[in-house]
Amino acid sequence: DIKASGTHLLGMINEILDMSKIEANAMKIVKSRFWISRAVNEVKNIIMPLALKKCVSINAEIDDDFEVFADYQKIQQILYNLVSNAIKYSPENDTVDIAVMSNDTCFRIAVHDNGIGIDPKYHGKIFAKFVQLDNAYTKKESSTGLGLTITKELVELHGGKITIISEVNNGSTFIVEIPF
Repeated sequence: DIKASGTHLLGMINEILDMSKIEANAMKIVKSRFWISRAVNEVKNIIMPLALKKCVSINAEIDDDFEVFADYQKIQQILYNLVSNAIKYSPENDTVDIAVMSNDTCFRIAVHDNGIGIDPKYHGKIFAKFVQLDNAYTKKESSTGLGLTITKELVELHGGKITIISEVNNGSTFIVEIPF
């Protein structure tokens, strides 16, 4: 499908451009106030065709909707990267869960899939540039290997951190914490 491959190529080019901006310290954060549900729902709508193609449902749970002061587009990009990866590595007819919560100091986004999982020995490497773990699933997926690197950088530009909980054949949960 030519349209899909064109969109995919554009996405890869944008990732490379984003990485160049990050490396040149030219990536700017433009903060505004917005309801977190708006960012989550918009990303769900954008990513739905990818999920439907693989028969993966997306379950988003937000404790109590709340306002954040962050870069709206960058929060969307973080969500998009994590949810698209979760869909990519999930089995067909499965569910990807997005959980959003907050406390006094930060808000937290957790994206969970029941996919192939990642061996703990690779947890430190997956955020490095151009890293793609080699297995049966990734052989079918073409990518720049920059998605998680960019995601980590965007989280850190907000003063936050990203962690992973994962085991082989037991899914993955990526947790983003960003201070208010």
